[in-house]
Amino acid sequence: MAPVNQKIDNESNVSAEKIRNIQKKLAHGEKNKEKDQQEKEKLMQEIKMLKQENKILKEEKVNDQQEKEDFKKEIEKLQILYEASQKKIKEVEEKMKLLQVGQNIVKNKKLPKKPKKKSDEDEILVCQEEDHKNKKKEEESNRRYPLRNRIPTIVYYPPQ
Repeated sequence: MAPVNQKIDNESNVSAEKIRNIQKKLAHGEKNKEKDQQEKEKLMQEIKMLKQENKILKEEKVNDQQEKEDFKKEIEKLQILYEASQKKIKEVEEKMKLLQVGQNIVKNKKLPKKPKKKSDEDEILVCQEEDHKNKKKEEESNRRYPLRNRIPTIVYYPPQ
């Protein structure tokens, strides 16, 4: 960007020198009025053109500086965002380490489990599971020992 600014400064200095030279010529050129008048008009037009060029160069210079400032602001914003994201990443990494340490502690020590609050539905499910287990046990015992669960029959033996 610096060479562009130097080029713009050099061009504006050159055009300023041209304007001074033309103004000097105008001051000295009163001898031949007709030629001077035509020359004067040409020089005035040239001065107008040079002033317009100067104006355009200054506007370009201002625009370039504005763009630089905008880029600097964007870079600052991005740097702030980058730093914030790095902090968050470090915090997350620390939390992950703490969680891993906590998991290792839990694996090494068997901590007592907190009793969960049971709702009515949970109690019903537990009862159903227990009933199911009991039925399975009964069926298994009936298969192994079929006479156990029979209704006892009274056998009468008359005295002899």
